[in-house]
Amino acid sequence: MQGESVRKILEKNKLILAPMEAVNCVAFRLLCKHYGAGWVYSPMIYADSIVALEKELGEKEAVQKLVTPLKEESPFSIQIGGSNPEKMKIATEIFSKYCDFIDINFGCPVTNILGCKAGGYFVKHPDNFKKVIPGMIEASKVPVTAKIRIGWDENSINAVEVCKQLEGLGIESVSIHGRTVKQMYRSGHRWDIIKQCKEAVQIPIVANGNVTNAHSVITCLGQTKADGIMIARAAQDNPFIFTEGNRILKEGPQNFKEQEPDRKKIFLEFLALYKKHEVRYHFSEIRDHALWFSKGGAGSARVRNLLLKTENEEELIQLFEKYF
Repeated sequence: MQGESVRKILEKNKLILAPMEAVNCVAFRLLCKHYGAGWVYSPMIYADSIVALEKELGEKEAVQKLVTPLKEESPFSIQIGGSNPEKMKIATEIFSKYCDFIDINFGCPVTNILGCKAGGYFVKHPDNFKKVIPGMIEASKVPVTAKIRIGWDENSINAVEVCKQLEGLGIESVSIHGRTVKQMYRSGHRWDIIKQCKEAVQIPIVANGNVTNAHSVITCLGQTKADGIMIARAAQDNPFIFTEGNRILKEGPQNFKEQEPDRKKIFLEFLALYKKHEVRYHFSEIRDHALWFSKGGAGSARVRNLLLKTENEEELIQLFEKYF
């Protein structure tokens, strides 16, 4: 699936679907592509998982079970997390056959990931970068990128130094979440730090965090000077943000009026994609997406409890037909 460089992709479309665990199934990735995402990511996959599953099932079946990659997703990144250099290298060798980019998660703030000395742990211990990156780059058939946070906590913001180190090790672009690991997803994002990183390195920088609508796409690009924007939770609720984000970049913010998404249409499109492409069926996963897509709509408050009580697709469809 090798294709264009990071820079060329971002020149065509600056908006990226962020890697989100338990969200970025293949159906959701394809839905976001349909609504204008220029680049989509798998959820983070722990290196140990693919190594173990490959031994049990064989490579192709293991990859299908964890990611279900499709050619129409391209450009598509598979994000790998972990801390064991050999397993990270093996995971890269396997996954790089099925994507356009390998991305390394150096920013996850979740306790169990940090406990394994993975994710955001690397930002606190930057000497560990050189233990895993060279082997992954050597094993990869595609370019390797990375995702970080601006630092471990407010007293140890080191994103500029980290970006320089990653660039020196051969990482081809860095996505930066404008919060510290300790902040998790609380308020206080620092777009100014992302701008400093952009000014310090030659590789593309992608801004992440607190982009919630089309107008914040313009604001973020203006304040960070980043090459692209990675959108997470706002896309989870509303993939139409990619359509509106691209439209405001084309038309400009003056007199721009953001359109409301057709939530019923989005859900029905997702459901069709899920039934067509998912290799494992979980009704609870479909219902989760239905709950997210209903958020913010005129009927969301009264329909949420009803959605939670549904037991099959037909009941979900009936609620979207009635309330949206």
